[in-house]
Amino acid sequence: MIEEKMSARHLKTAFLVCVVFIVSSLGFWSRSSLSASQKLSSQSFNGEKFTPANSTLGFGALLAVSPPSSPRRHALLQQANVTEIDITIPELPVWTEEDEAGFRAVSGQSTMTKGMIFAWLSHLRVLEWFLSSGLETALIMEDDMDWDIRLRSQQIPRVAAAFRTLFNLTYPSPSPSDFYYGAKTGWDILYFGHFDRWNWLGAETGVGVQIPSDLTSRPHAFIPDATVPPRYNMHPTTANVLTALDVPSYTRIIHPSKFPFGSWAYAVNRASAAHILSNDVAAAAAPKWQQDSLDNALNRACASGILHCWTVNPEIFHHKEGRVNSLIDYKSDDGEPEAVVRQRNRTGETDEISCGFASGDFEFGGNMTRLQFLRQEVGRKGRCLKPGREEA
Repeated sequence: MIEEKMSARHLKTAFLVCVVFIVSSLGFWSRSSLSASQKLSSQSFNGEKFTPANSTLGFGALLAVSPPSSPRRHALLQQANVTEIDITIPELPVWTEEDEAGFRAVSGQSTMTKGMIFAWLSHLRVLEWFLSSGLETALIMEDDMDWDIRLRSQQIPRVAAAFRTLFNLTYPSPSPSDFYYGAKTGWDILYFGHFDRWNWLGAETGVGVQIPSDLTSRPHAFIPDATVPPRYNMHPTTANVLTALDVPSYTRIIHPSKFPFGSWAYAVNRASAAHILSNDVAAAAAPKWQQDSLDNALNRACASGILHCWTVNPEIFHHKEGRVNSLIDYKSDDGEPEAVVRQRNRTGETDEISCGFASGDFEFGGNMTRLQFLRQEVGRKGRCLKPGREEA
């Protein structure tokens, strides 16, 4: 196992991004200092080449939810080393039947599986670790995450700059924010890994359901990004939603979360972490549905305005498919439409990722010479050195 820590540093922004904001009259935005009818003019940012994000992607820490002896941890640390990001793995207990019974005893009647409960308890324990650390922010990810080789060098700097502009203009403070993602007063959760379908699971979504004004009537930002896969290489539902919202190709957007199902990778601050741990949101005694999950608990809190949540869309982190890659031992591609399976088989990539790690092509084992090569050519230069896809 190879771990590397790098000193944190604040980064300059440098890219061309068109940001369009329209602040709506919804009560969700009561904290905004802008009137409902006020429009912020488009902003363009020009400058030198991007500076890569720091090793914790601008957060106080990157925290992985990873049970003891997890079969997913090796791959997580391999890809973290190639992209030179520093992941901390808080220690988790081996959950027992007593822990499961204790959770069920205070959560009411539920059809949750043991795996779902243990995953829920694991997230709560990592949030507790974060609060005890004294850190101000953290990005929490599950240990089955995949991401693009250009995560640190291109994707995060673009997204962070857009958030800085949006939050600093929408939630101005007396002094400039020193947080990489802008003013901390405008958000509780930032979703970097999710499946935000813009509707509840099982409901219709996409062309014929959403329309462009559903996006443009809310604060948002368009972020040109060549690392976004073309629509024909995306999960069909994601491609359908982006098309319905009239989002240009090779463009990422940030927007208030609609239905951000999936607690795959989400950022919290101290106040929001404490709120999630409370009976209002996700404690064992919090109100629950008969068939529930932590994903649903956070989703409900975002949809109701209990938490102020933002989504990066398409997502930057996505879970790898298959039972061995699931924190809750759930084979998430069971019953997927044939078109989804064909798309994954054709690209060999995880959903919404152009050049990721699921294929195993960037494994290095303990070979330090290969690691240094992969860091230089793949992680830093962004060359997708996979069979048939070698990039100059």
